[in-house]
Amino acid sequence: MFRMNIDTASSVPVYKQAIQAIKVEILAGRLKDGDPLPPIRELAKIIRLHPNTVAKVYAALQEEGFIAGKMGSGHWVTFKNRKLDSLKKALIEDEFRNFIDRVLAVGATKPEIKELMEKYLNGDHHD
Repeated sequence: MFRMNIDTASSVPVYKQAIQAIKVEILAGRLKDGDPLPPIRELAKIIRLHPNTVAKVYAALQEEGFIAGKMGSGHWVTFKNRKLDSLKKALIEDEFRNFIDRVLAVGATKPEIKELMEKYLNGDHHD
């Protein structure tokens, strides 16, 4: 089973977190074209969300062209490699924006964020 951590305390809606998590699994190669996804009710139990929320997640992913589904046949990944670069960029931007929003919310300043980023990017984070 792929990884999916849903943070109900996050300001990001749970259905968006679930969409993001499935996209990350595709990007990481843990979900490949043709792989089946769990049935809606099964995934809802696993990640402790309402089945309607999981149905909304699958519908959004299907609309974006990442998965396909057929009544009675389930859902499966239909991701094509040509989307990989744009997906990677969008996921990185989303994660970065969420991170910045969280650290600003706890009182970090822009110079502090910049300093930490430089420290981590330069490999100087093992203090």
